[in-house]
Amino acid sequence: MPTVNNQIKYQIELKNCNITIRNVSVEDAKSMIEYVNIISSESDNLTYGSGEFNFTVEQEQKYIESMNNNPLNLFILATINDEIVSIAQIQSNKKIRLSHLGQVALSVKQKYWRKGIGNQMMKTLIQWAKNNNFKKLNLEVTTTNEGAISLYKKHDFIIEGTNKRSMMIKENYIDTYYMGLIID
Repeated sequence: MPTVNNQIKYQIELKNCNITIRNVSVEDAKSMIEYVNIISSESDNLTYGSGEFNFTVEQEQKYIESMNNNPLNLFILATINDEIVSIAQIQSNKKIRLSHLGQVALSVKQKYWRKGIGNQMMKTLIQWAKNNNFKKLNLEVTTTNEGAISLYKKHDFIIEGTNKRSMMIKENYIDTYYMGLIID
């Protein structure tokens, strides 16, 4: 996983597919919006549903710039033949008392689940966090998302608590787990 000055770019073969993992750039804004609109309709594991992500290209470009302009944030994507198949990020806090923490978000298009892409993205996030002296990574996941929970546990995240009724989907309340990884 080559990184230079916070830049990530490498290729790897996973389960019969070659993927490229790299930093998100402002030129990706339109494709990122398309990706988010696809994944939001594929599962109930996200905090937003189909049609709820309403960023314009300009708004997405500003978000990407703000993520990339903070050296303690990481915003990456994975592509197969120039198609975005996964995005992931670590967001930090500028407050000194919270600056050792990173908040993780990770998604993979449904047709690419169970191909090792989420695993590789998580490895990239964790290695970057170690290289940048983070002491802990946090994330939140629906209690019904067994695949993601398994992936996070594989990388030594532990369940630290439950957020009851944190989402409501189709008139049903969904709980989420708070999970954390202590980095030594």
